[in-house]
Amino acid sequence: MKKKALKILRPQKGLPKDLTKKAVASVAAGKKPAFAALSAKPRDSRIPSVGTIITKKYKGEALEVKVLDNGFEYKGQVFKSISALAVHIVGAPISGYVFFKL
Repeated sequence: MKKKALKILRPQKGLPKDLTKKAVASVAAGKKPAFAALSAKPRDSRIPSVGTIITKKYKGEALEVKVLDNGFEYKGQVFKSISALAVHIVGAPISGYVFFKL
């Protein structure tokens, strides 16, 4: 049985060095590294914090959107992105950031 050579993980821009060292150590120990923390996308700074209610008046109706950890809730329906929600409301392609003035 041929042994595979270990790849040395180099710290990538924006990743903590100690987290990368832990991944290298776990590979050297024969374990699979947990890369879930490495692949998490940073939250867009234009989006308000989780739990915030975004309000907007549109065609005489007051819209209330709750910011969730995994999307946006509007009238009991969860949308993956603010733009998907804006398209649902307007019925035409539009940027959610522009529509909600974020």
